[in-house]
Amino acid sequence: TPDHKKAARLAAYGDHGTCPIFEPHHKFDYYFWIDFAGINQFDIREKQLGVCKLPAYISATTEIIMYNSSTVDYEPRAWTRVERALGFTFTASPLFVYMDDNYPNEHLDLDQIISSNPRCFAKDPVTGALMLIMRDPCADGACVTDPRDKKLLFELSRIVQKAAPLNPQRIASGMKELDFGSASILLDTEHYSIDCEATMHRMSSQRSTLASVTRTTTVCSSDSTAPSDSDIKYPEEVFLEVSAKNKLDVPETGHQEKPRIKMSL
Repeated sequence: TPDHKKAARLAAYGDHGTCPIFEPHHKFDYYFWIDFAGINQFDIREKQLGVCKLPAYISATTEIIMYNSSTVDYEPRAWTRVERALGFTFTASPLFVYMDDNYPNEHLDLDQIISSNPRCFAKDPVTGALMLIMRDPCADGACVTDPRDKKLLFELSRIVQKAAPLNPQRIASGMKELDFGSASILLDTEHYSIDCEATMHRMSSQRSTLASVTRTTTVCSSDSTAPSDSDIKYPEEVFLEVSAKNKLDVPETGHQEKPRIKMSL
């Protein structure tokens, strides 16, 4: 998209480096494989070879991100559906991570997510967890941009329906054959909640720091008796903090130039 909102969310996800299983003891570097960028879309032979490798690519991942855009409906896309089915079959990790345009700045509202797209999402009747409904990549309103892809989609769909699953979530469900329309995937929303809390805590700390710096600055009227900038005393720790935030050069020895910052209360 023009504003690169999806790329920005993925960058934030990598910046947090969260894994609910190891939180808060370990953080991780995340590397992303993006299908459109990883497969040549303009050479039919190379595209077919890349598509044939999709199960191998997906089986090498530890997580699959299910992005719910507020401006683009990914769910009807046939390739989106078949890749989710491949993940539910061949990914060795059970995590299917939910992400949307508000990550990681706003808490999730599961009821609102489900009501906005009931054909895609549902709530587990026992746990109340968010579920992703699996739809047929070759039917049920599936959209295909290139008609030549239909044969590839059909073959991949047949593979995931009949293959012996490797994904622990699918194995635990006892689902031997994938039944589109009734099968659903448990989505991981813990990543989202943990990162949202961390973001809010960081923003709160920044506001507290800014308020602390503000209280050390005297706001003066036009009274001729008001002190000049040179008369305002900056505590050493506040000066260093303000300098770091504004990338000021702080000499190690000698006179330290006072930062000129105007604030209003």
